Amino acid sequence: MKKIRNLIIIFAMLLAVIMIFSACAGSANTSDPDKNDEQVTAVDRANLTINGNDISLYTIVYADHPYSSVRRLSSMIFTEYDFYKLIAKSISERIFSLTGVTLSTARDTKTDVGEYEILVGPTNRDESSTFTDRMSVYKYQNQVKGNKLIIGGGYNSSPLVNNIKTSYCWASTYHAFDFIEEYITGQMRQGIADVALDSEFKQTGTLELKTVACIGDSITEGWASSDMNVCAYPAAMQRTIWQDYVVLNYGASGKTMRDDLADHYVDTGFYKAAVQNASNFDLVLIMLGTNDSDRDPNFSAADDEMFNSSAIRLADAIAAKKPGVEFVIMNCPAYFGSGTSGSAHVRLLQKALPDLFEENGYTCYYFDMYSFTRKELTSAHFPDALHPDNEGYSMMGVKLSEVVSAIFDGTYNK
Repeated sequence: MKKIRNLIIIFAMLLAVIMIFSACAGSANTSDPDKNDEQVTAVDRANLTINGNDISLYTIVYADHPYSSVRRLSSMIFTEYDFYKLIAKSISERIFSLTGVTLSTARDTKTDVGEYEILVGPTNRDESSTFTDRMSVYKYQNQVKGNKLIIGGGYNSSPLVNNIKTSYCWASTYHAFDFIEEYITGQMRQGIADVALDSEFKQTGTLELKTVACIGDSITEGWASSDMNVCAYPAAMQRTIWQDYVVLNYGASGKTMRDDLADHYVDTGFYKAAVQNASNFDLVLIMLGTNDSDRDPNFSAADDEMFNSSAIRLADAIAAKKPGVEFVIMNCPAYFGSGTSGSAHVRLLQKALPDLFEENGYTCYYFDMYSFTRKELTSAHFPDALHPDNEGYSMMGVKLSEVVSAIFDGTYNK
C-alpha cells in the first residue's frame, strides 16, 4: 500500500507540473498574440540601383571649380575652395556607408561623358541644365534622367537684383543628398535591401538655410579689390561658412548712414533690394558711417540725432518684412590716411547703436571692426589707406564668419 501511495503522489506531482507548464505557455500566447509573427529587421547594406543599373557602374561627376574663370586670381586665395569637389567626395563616402560600394569622382571638364553618372551641381552635362542660376539658392532638386542621377541646388553666378553682388551658394547642393540618403535609409529600416531609384524618382524642396545680409558702403561692396563679386568680405564669409549659410552683399560705395545727406544709402537700388529680400534674412550686418565722417570735428547734437534716427529707420524697414530679425552693428574700419574718414566721433555713435536698437525692441550685437582691422590687418592690407586689399577682405570675412557662427550658437558676447 505504501508503494502505491508513493506512486500516486509522484504521478500527481508530474501532472501538476504539466498543468503549470501548459498554463504558462497559454498565458504567453494570450498576452503577446503577435509573438510568432515575422519581425522586420533593418538591413545593414542596400543594393542600390539607378533606373535598373547597379550603383557600382557609376562615377560621380562634379561641376568645375567656381573660381576657375577668375584667372587673374587663381594663384591667390581661391584654389582651396573647390566646393563641388568636396561635395562629391562627401556623397561618395555616404554612398559607401549605405551600400559598401566605393565610387570614384571626377571633374566634368576633366572626364568624357559616360553612360552612368551621378551629376553634382551645375555640370557641363546636358542633364544638368535644370540647375541654373535662375533657381533659388534655397531650393534643391534630385532627379533621375535616363541612366543619370542629378543632385543639385540653386546657386548664384550672377546678381540677384539691381546689381546685388552675391557669391556662389553651395549649401543647397551640399544638403540635397540628405534627402536621397533619408529615402534609402528609410527603405533599409523597413528591411528592404534592394533599393531602386527608378526613372520616376524626383525630389524637390526648400532648405532652411540661415541668411546673412551685409549692408554698408564701399568697404562692404568690396571696392578696390581685384573682383568685388569674389573678393568682398561677404563673399569670403560665404566661402568660410558655405555648408549652412547664404551670405548676401548689399554694399553701396560712397553712401552714408544719415538719410538726410546727398549720398544716403536708402536712396540706392541696394537698399531697395535689401528691403525686397528681407523676408529671408536672419541676421543683418550694418557697417555705415565712414562717409558720414566729413563733418568731423564739428558734429552737433542734431547731427548725432539724425545719424541715430536714420539707423533705426533702416532697421524698421527690414524688420517690417522679417519680424525677429537680428542685427550686428560694426564700427568703421581703421583708416590709415590723413582725412576724416571713419572718425572717432562716428565710431562712438556706432558703438552706442546696439543699446538704441535694443531700446527699440531689436536684438543687436556689436563688433569692433576698427580694432580688428587696426591690429590684425594693419596698414599693410590697406593699399589706399581706406580700402582693404584682397587678403584683407578675406581676413575680415573669416573673422565675421566666427562672429556669425557664435551668434547663432549662442556663445557671442554682446
